[in-house]
Amino acid sequence: MKIIGPIIVFKIIAIVIAVTIFLFFANGGYTFADHVITADPDQLQIEYARGYENLKEDGDLLIVGKYNIEYSSIPTHPVTETFLFRFIDPATGTELQSVEATAFNNLGYGKGAFAFYFDEAEVTAQSITFGGTYTAKIQGNPAAFPSPPTIETTTITWRPTIANVFHLNNDVVDIAQELEIAWISDSVILLATAFSGLVFTTEGELYFEQVIPNLRNILPSLFTGSVTQPNFDEIDATFNQDLEASIDAQDQWRGDWVAYTDDLATKFNVPAEIVRTAAWFFFSGVIALAFFVASKNTTFVMIILALLFTLGGLLNLVNVVLIALSTFGLAVMVMWQLFYNRASA
Repeated sequence: MKIIGPIIVFKIIAIVIAVTIFLFFANGGYTFADHVITADPDQLQIEYARGYENLKEDGDLLIVGKYNIEYSSIPTHPVTETFLFRFIDPATGTELQSVEATAFNNLGYGKGAFAFYFDEAEVTAQSITFGGTYTAKIQGNPAAFPSPPTIETTTITWRPTIANVFHLNNDVVDIAQELEIAWISDSVILLATAFSGLVFTTEGELYFEQVIPNLRNILPSLFTGSVTQPNFDEIDATFNQDLEASIDAQDQWRGDWVAYTDDLATKFNVPAEIVRTAAWFFFSGVIALAFFVASKNTTFVMIILALLFTLGGLLNLVNVVLIALSTFGLAVMVMWQLFYNRASA
């Protein structure tokens, strides 16, 4: 039987890795898109912005507003890729928060709602003052416009803290009714009449939960089903912790591996899955080379590689589909080495 040297083994491993990376990109695992829109909107407007505090918890703050990004011809790419909503402290120029619009109707263009939410810890950490002067801004994505359009306002109507939930409820209902009128040609219904008053339809719940964080908890009366936080009494009991310790030990090993590869992926701006796959293939190659030096048996080395690739998939360290393709290729090579190559030797 012919013996293949270590250089050939490395070439095989390199080919497998190259094919794996190609298949990952070819299947849409990571794409680079050029989202360029040459035309500015026909109208870019913040119609109003309103502020509330002490809603979900004491000391939190919510800004809710309504926008209009009007196009006579709707762009191909959704508003999430073309515009950004920013909340800025004009005194320092510091951006306190940025959010994307919700691409719900007409890809998010035309009229819509936006919101910024700060919990008590964020309000304290960023020294945000209820009733202060702040800037709400819509800014075009620099990757989407040669010269990004912008619009901003410092006019924020601060609702009284007393009856704040009442004011927010009325304001959200007003926005929903205004959007129903604006979206009437698309037959979008956001509100329905129930025994308790106006409530969200399924479409209304879907839209406003995406726009306003924690809205179901703040205004449960607008939802047909609400979420409450259960309060359980603490149980004084002692349980065996052996299983927990075992799982923690496994998760710690895997967590270190994933965290390290994620750091590398961030550093080199590539998908973490590519880094983990390359790292596992390198590790497998080193092990396979060690077995080849010891045994000089190429078929045995290929079987070891196939087992190592399968192990990587089972441990969820690399993509299972790519591992399956790689293992299949190695299996074909083993069959060729065992039967065809031996018969021709």
